[in-house]
Amino acid sequence: MIAVLPLLRRLLRALGTTPGAAIILVTTAAAVTAIAFRGRHLATRPPGFPGRGSPWFGIWRDSPMPWAALAAVAAVGAVVAWRWPRVCRTARWPVVLVLSAGLSAGWAMALAAVDGGWGQIAQPMTHKTEYLRAVDDMAEDPLGFLRSYVERLDERPIHVQGHPPGQVVVLWAMDAVGLGGPGWAAAQAIGLGAIAIPLVLTVTRRLVDEETARRAAVFCGFAPAVLTVATSTDAAFMGVAALTAAAATAMTSDRRGRSVGAGLATGVLVGVLLYLTYGGLTFLGPLLLPAAVLLRGRRPAPVLAALAGLAAVVGAFSAAGFWWFDGLAATREAYAAGVGSRRPQAYFVFANLAVLAVAVGPAALVGAPRLRDRRLALLIGAVCLGVAAANVSGLSKGEVERIWLPYMPWLVLAAAPLARSERSAQGWLAAQLLVGIAGQAAFRSPW
Repeated sequence: MIAVLPLLRRLLRALGTTPGAAIILVTTAAAVTAIAFRGRHLATRPPGFPGRGSPWFGIWRDSPMPWAALAAVAAVGAVVAWRWPRVCRTARWPVVLVLSAGLSAGWAMALAAVDGGWGQIAQPMTHKTEYLRAVDDMAEDPLGFLRSYVERLDERPIHVQGHPPGQVVVLWAMDAVGLGGPGWAAAQAIGLGAIAIPLVLTVTRRLVDEETARRAAVFCGFAPAVLTVATSTDAAFMGVAALTAAAATAMTSDRRGRSVGAGLATGVLVGVLLYLTYGGLTFLGPLLLPAAVLLRGRRPAPVLAALAGLAAVVGAFSAAGFWWFDGLAATREAYAAGVGSRRPQAYFVFANLAVLAVAVGPAALVGAPRLRDRRLALLIGAVCLGVAAANVSGLSKGEVERIWLPYMPWLVLAAAPLARSERSAQGWLAAQLLVGIAGQAAFRSPW
């Protein structure tokens, strides 16, 4: 027994110094908790879906397996796993960025089309809980809609109740110029979700180096999280969050005009994200931290420009009649009185992290303990702080496979050490793709 104690101390010391170990331990605890609950009283079974709930929002498949579609998707995945790591290593950097967006969007849509074909992709946007159901109300009286947003919150669709009015405003504006309907709403989510990938890689190249960004590009757009990218509006929030981070990083430019312009864009984007989702606070803090570190000692002009941009967005919504803090308070009250009251926080504080671990994939979990670059570790660690804040907020009890999408491409950066050799990159990318295919095959959800 005495001989075992030093080994135990070494093990605990190692676990305390590797970021991946904490994730693995929490995931194990979440799995034990999930077995204990066995899906009871979790309020994660969508209306009309038979069976019990689970840590994910949906049910385990109860319909025939679409073998032909799955085989076709698996064949595409095999080609991607074989060729993509070499492209990331040898192609010109702009080519890698463009292809990372296109391939990620294509993979997300291919998985979404497994059940029901390509026409199924936009179907989730038509559900009664979605934002599109509120667009007609806003079209009748846009300013009246914003002024009465808080007072009439209980009359709105569920997703509208849980968010500021920004997304409804976007869909209303799209409809006004002829881009209305579920197809264009899905295109908005897929497009913004796709551009998040090259933006995350651009920030990584700026804050770390190009070699690390190329290695991360192997995995960044192909995590199992793509299962919800093509069918969830949260993918649009992921794109705006990544665009905000990229603009904030550009504030560090030595060219005064560029840095001030980037500051103004950053402020506007911060405001836009805050009016798209109340979770924008937990997304933005970690993503802006690296830029804040780089801005130390520089002239204040970019920061002042950012504050001006933020003030413009806040002022516009406030003048239109919507006060952000009133909206947040009303949403917290509605959530606590509704589905939040049926989801035990003690369970989801662990289960959320288990779902997140599956969503970022095995490559991120295995790669995290191998991180050696402090700059990359700082970026990923800052995002982990945002995850922790969201997890204890009480507003993320379940459904984090879509709600936490803005965090996920940044966490997948932890897989970069696994792409040091082409064979290793191919194997771990194949593992990422297989988890996504397995998730699509085994699980049914509204998105």
